[in-house]
Amino acid sequence: MITGGIGEGKTSRFLALYQEHKEGAVGFYSRKEYKDGEIIGYSLVNLVTGESRAHCRRVSSELNSDHILSQGKWAFDAKAFEWASQVITDARSIWLDEVGALEMRGEGFAPIINYAIEHDIDLYIAIRERYADRIFAPSQYKSISFHFIRI
Repeated sequence: MITGGIGEGKTSRFLALYQEHKEGAVGFYSRKEYKDGEIIGYSLVNLVTGESRAHCRRVSSELNSDHILSQGKWAFDAKAFEWASQVITDARSIWLDEVGALEMRGEGFAPIINYAIEHDIDLYIAIRERYADRIFAPSQYKSISFHFIRI
């Protein structure tokens, strides 16, 4: 787990580590999207192909989706996470950027995380420090070992 606060470099470190260990890996990172110099949301980017989907905006109508997940001031397109789930098979490792509150509710990347655990696939995640100790319920995942990289 790569942990840190907002704007501390989690995604940059995540991408650098992915470049070192990308053989047999699949995954996604969250690319910031700007308008007039302001962050308006994020796009989910496939680390292998570079293909992307808008998945997070401050205004849900900008997502062009009929299945919206809400978290605080953000609206997420559930279909973008479903798209991500389709490319996870046959991976030696799975890389997920910006794991957090949605996953703690069983949404977002949660199905991919569960797939990785059930199939004993190495999982690399970037997560805000405040969620790192709560993302995996200890009683549910007793056999998992974690390594933390603090930014």
